[in-house]
Amino acid sequence: MEFLGNEVESTGSSPYTILNEREQLKSHLELQRKKFELLGKELEKCETANEFDKLKCLEREARLLLAALEQEKADENVSKLLENHQRQRGKLNRIIVGFEQNLEAKQALELEAEQLKQALNVTRHMGGTVDSVEDRLAEKEQQLQDLEDNICQAVTMNERYSFDEQHEAREVLISVSPFYSLFLFL
Repeated sequence: MEFLGNEVESTGSSPYTILNEREQLKSHLELQRKKFELLGKELEKCETANEFDKLKCLEREARLLLAALEQEKADENVSKLLENHQRQRGKLNRIIVGFEQNLEAKQALELEAEQLKQALNVTRHMGGTVDSVEDRLAEKEQQLQDLEDNICQAVTMNERYSFDEQHEAREVLISVSPFYSLFLFL
């Protein structure tokens, strides 16, 4: 009490005023403490929100990176498919040229066979030997038949090859298509 008494004397205030001021300061400090606690909680919420946003950004970045990798893979597949298509197109052009040559050879054989038939008819009418002409005609007809068989076989192989190529292209496009749907959701 002496201390309070000395304090009262030095300030010139009553002990009640000092206690009242002390209580006011104490309440003010308590309000400040609560205010700082609220600010601390808000800061924690902001930090949590920042961490959440950071995780969302990292997740989005990972999805974009994955999408970029998928795009690169799809581009490689399309590039390979295009190269394969160009090679196949070159092969098909060579096959077409071969078919055209075979067709010309077939037409030449048909013409020669027709000429031999006419020569055979002329020889029969003239009463000459027909054996050598018949042999040549049979040989040409056999060559013509062999050529037709080869053409049919080549066409069948070409159709099978085209079917396989289309099937492969379809599979590549199917494997690439999920990538494009991924971009729709980003």
